[in-house]
Amino acid sequence: MIQKALVYFQDPVVTGAAEWGSNFNCYYAILDLQTDATPAIITQLPFCSGTFSQRSVILDDKAYIGVYPESEEPAVYIYDIATGNVEKGLTICQGYAFDCIRVVED
Repeated sequence: MIQKALVYFQDPVVTGAAEWGSNFNCYYAILDLQTDATPAIITQLPFCSGTFSQRSVILDDKAYIGVYPESEEPAVYIYDIATGNVEKGLTICQGYAFDCIRVVED
């Protein structure tokens, strides 16, 4: 049974953004589907731009999460579901953006 979900939120109260729809006021969190607890923000990831995102995919017990931050290069972070550890993976040049990650298998 699925117990957790990776969720993408927009909340200017949490991010300190001026208002809803502002740039860089989105973040990722883990939602426990078995409780009604407040979602746990993945604090190792920077706040990012984009009010809609398909920049994450789960593969082999790891979540690959794309982030487009304000003052860093866009990157894909690797979130280990079992441990909660996060490591920075691939980065792309500042100024480029991506909105979608898909798994491509041979």
